[in-house]
Amino acid sequence: SYYENPLNNFDKAEQLSKTILEKYPNGLLAKGNFTRSFFAKIRLPDFQLDETPVNQFISEFQKYPKHFYDKQTMDQIRTVLLKKAIEEKNWEKIEKIEKEISDKWFTASVYNGTAWKLADGDHI
Repeated sequence: SYYENPLNNFDKAEQLSKTILEKYPNGLLAKGNFTRSFFAKIRLPDFQLDETPVNQFISEFQKYPKHFYDKQTMDQIRTVLLKKAIEEKNWEKIEKIEKEISDKWFTASVYNGTAWKLADGDHI
């Protein structure tokens, strides 16, 4: 758990997390675990740019409590997908995904990173 990890008491943290997940299977801890596992999956190099897992995530995500960061989480997911679409030079998906990102700072960040790579790779 968040409270025990700083003390390096991992056994107690694991037990506390297990208890929280049993008592609140759709709570914020479960939501965080679910979100982290999804991000790990879509960041894998072999992840296929397919809307099915994203739509499935969004559907499952709805069962968890609403809080301030929901919109940001969706933008972060779409940012990863935008990077994949750019790598694949899938112009149709780039345009579609870009429109779905609500905070345009995320879009600008992806395009800026891409521009630096195109300019001179990592040698600038």
